[in-house]
Amino acid sequence: MLLPSIIFLCFILQHCIGENSSQSDAVTTEIGKGVEAKVYILYDTEDYATKYTHHKHPKMSAVWYFIRLFENVQSYFHRRNVKVLFSVIGVDLNKTVWVKTNHSIDTNATLKNLQQALPTGYIRPNKTIVYLFTNNTLPITGSTDTATFGTFCTPNVSAAIVVQPPGNTSYTSTVKATSLIFGASGTVNFTTEDIDTMNKTFSNCKRKRRKTTTTEITTETTTLPTSVVMINTTMS
Repeated sequence: MLLPSIIFLCFILQHCIGENSSQSDAVTTEIGKGVEAKVYILYDTEDYATKYTHHKHPKMSAVWYFIRLFENVQSYFHRRNVKVLFSVIGVDLNKTVWVKTNHSIDTNATLKNLQQALPTGYIRPNKTIVYLFTNNTLPITGSTDTATFGTFCTPNVSAAIVVQPPGNTSYTSTVKATSLIFGASGTVNFTTEDIDTMNKTFSNCKRKRRKTTTTEITTETTTLPTSVVMINTTMS
C-alpha cells in the first residue's frame, strides 16, 4: 500500500510537470492529420554540439540533438491528438543572426531576420518554421515577442526564438513557441479554444497523402546550405 506522502508526491508531479501532464488538456478529436511542418534550425553557440554526444555520429551531435528534440515535440503534440508531422530539414550554426538596438537584443527585429533566413527560391516557406535556439537571456515582455503568432500556412514565414540550455532535453519551450505559431495561446496544456484555433490554422495547409517509411533517419538533398536530415515521412 502506498504511503500517503508518496501518493501526495505523485499528485504534485502530475500537476506540476508540464511535459508529463495532460490534466488541463482539452479532450478532442484528431486535428492536423496530413499536415507537415518543416523545421529549419539555427543555433548560436557551439555548446549545442559539445553538450550532447551522438556516439555513432559524433561530428553531427548538434544535428542529432535537435532531431531528438523534435521527435519529442512531435510525440507531445500527437499525444494531444494534434497529428502534425515535423521534419527537420536543416541545422546550422549562426552567430550573426541576432539584431541589436542600442546594444540590447531586439527580439522582434531578430524574428524578422529569421523569416529571411531561408535561401532564395526555397519552395515551401509557408509550411516551414525557422527556429533560433539560444541560451541568452531575452529582454522580452510577452510570449509573442519570441514567435510569429498564427503564421503557419500563411504567406508569411514562421519563426521562433527558443531559450534552451545546450544539452537540455526539455521540449516545453519548443512546444510553447510552436503552439503560438499554430495560433494557440502558447501553453503546453491545450485548451478547447487552442484546439479550435490550431484546427483553423491547419485548414489553410495543403495536405498530401504520405507513404509509410521506416523510422530510420535519412538524408535528403535540398537547397539548404547545411547538413540536411529528414525525419518522419516522405510526401507523395
